[in-house]
Amino acid sequence: MTAGPQPPAAVPRRNRTRLTWWAVALPTAALAVFLLLLTFLLTASPASADGPSDAGASGGGAVAQVVRFARYAAERLAP
Repeated sequence: MTAGPQPPAAVPRRNRTRLTWWAVALPTAALAVFLLLLTFLLTASPASADGPSDAGASGGGAVAQVVRFARYAAERLAP
């Protein structure tokens, strides 16, 4: 007669679950598509021309603003 519930048997190493190929490929493909669209949106918009624009006194398009922000962040993070 058993005294209580029995612990589960050890799962053999070959029966353990692993990620299938699509569990890695789908998120990777989704990230690649997102980055491609983001690049397209930043470079193909009418306001992305580097130079004066109708955006106001700040000047520059989206690409110029991203470059300025990257330089600003690099200067702030530099020791």
